[in-house]
Amino acid sequence: MSALPANIPPRCMSEEQACEYVGLTNQNTFQKAVDAGIFCPIPYRDRAGIRKKVFDRKVLDKALDELGGLTNDDDMAKRLLRGSINGRAQRGKAAVSNRAPQH
Repeated sequence: MSALPANIPPRCMSEEQACEYVGLTNQNTFQKAVDAGIFCPIPYRDRAGIRKKVFDRKVLDKALDELGGLTNDDDMAKRLLRGSINGRAQRGKAAVSNRAPQH
């Protein structure tokens, strides 16, 4: 049970909460976006010193604003373009390596 009033959302969220917050239903899709640098976790250690991955609500909002074209910052576009180019390059390498040798 949260000590926060219902009208105050938490600032830091777990990966599962962040996935739901940004509207994704698939945890793997969210993880791919994290790996691509679209959604960035912040470093955090709990009281026992255990490293955890948490997501700041405001950072998620900023990333969604960038994705939606609501800001002039084109860093997100560059990351997405780099990710799509890298993805195509990897798929192309796999397609070439899966082909039968030509004689």
